[in-house]
Amino acid sequence: MKPSASFGLIIDLYSAICVAALPTLKTILHRPSLLFRPHEISRIFMATVWAAFSGPTDEGARPAKLGLIKHARGVLFDIGAGYGHSIPYLDRQNVTAYVALEPNTLMHSDLRQRAESHGFNEKDGTLLILRGCGAEDTAEIKAQLAGAGFQVDTMLSIMTICSIPNPKEALAGLVNEILAPGGQILFYEHVLSPLEDVAWWQRFWTPVWRLCFDGCCLDRPTHLWVQELQDQAGNSVWAEREIWGKAGEPDEHLFWHRVCRHLTLSCSIFTPPYSTMAQRVTLRKRQPYNTTSNRRRVVKTPGGKLVYHHLKKIATSPKCGDCGIGLPGIPALRPRQYATISKRQKTVRRAYGGSRCGDCVKQRILRAFLVEEAKIVKKVIKSQQQSKK
Repeated sequence: MKPSASFGLIIDLYSAICVAALPTLKTILHRPSLLFRPHEISRIFMATVWAAFSGPTDEGARPAKLGLIKHARGVLFDIGAGYGHSIPYLDRQNVTAYVALEPNTLMHSDLRQRAESHGFNEKDGTLLILRGCGAEDTAEIKAQLAGAGFQVDTMLSIMTICSIPNPKEALAGLVNEILAPGGQILFYEHVLSPLEDVAWWQRFWTPVWRLCFDGCCLDRPTHLWVQELQDQAGNSVWAEREIWGKAGEPDEHLFWHRVCRHLTLSCSIFTPPYSTMAQRVTLRKRQPYNTTSNRRRVVKTPGGKLVYHHLKKIATSPKCGDCGIGLPGIPALRPRQYATISKRQKTVRRAYGGSRCGDCVKQRILRAFLVEEAKIVKKVIKSQQQSKK
């Protein structure tokens, strides 16, 4: 294997550190408790890196993604949606709804914005961003999908399975519990190379790479794991499968990609020993409309029962009358709650405490001082002019 290919990742690591080190350090200084949560630091670092490099990476994968994602149909479940760079490839006529799974919540705002710009919206029920779960949390994913009334027809994974904990179990659970019979899984992943020398270097770099990039591993034979999925009888779960590579990619590349499209059987994939009835979730309120005051989510109780939890409106803190930021030190409450608290809780101990932030008060004091100084200068100049006359 060429030395340039073996040590090519050093340039990538250096570029990532140059881009994300300073923002990550600033976040740690602002929140020192992150030092006890290294996984969160890795997510912050990854979100910053991916914001800078996801565009060029997507551009390099465009031919492969165009040939793959054109097969998407029905309700699409995007595993590891990131910033939503796969959304522009979707045919809006064939894809009726977009379900995004992205454990890194720092990417959710950009993901939602890109989805809405391409016609997927939470208000009309065509967009669902799953919260509080990863690819391995199939029970929570299933509950949130049931609450939205979705059945997944297409499962999409673009360079995601490389960072999932326990990927073989997660893949089996997703295909078993989430993907509808007759559905399909589409994925574009960097996988373990069949060349022994390349695979050795992939295993060598993986501990460093996964530490910096939120668990991303270079040495996973994902295409083989998906291909080998079986039902309880030991038979393949796939009715049809197709696998190909990235055009023009050298064999000695440490990021060796495979592009796959697998169709499941039209019957149940993993047949359980007994049939179970789907749980119904009853809406207890008289108001059925999905308004801001009637938001809800499906939660599974410790006894295994699905129930609705009604979500209250998000409270906001009073804003500064000059710059518009939230006033620090004043609680964020709903208007009715805010009316019942005492006056000392509505303000802080300084001038304009409940009306203006400290920076704006400082600017007001400085402005008043300069105005008074200007008045004094004008008076002095005027008196000098009169004395000369």
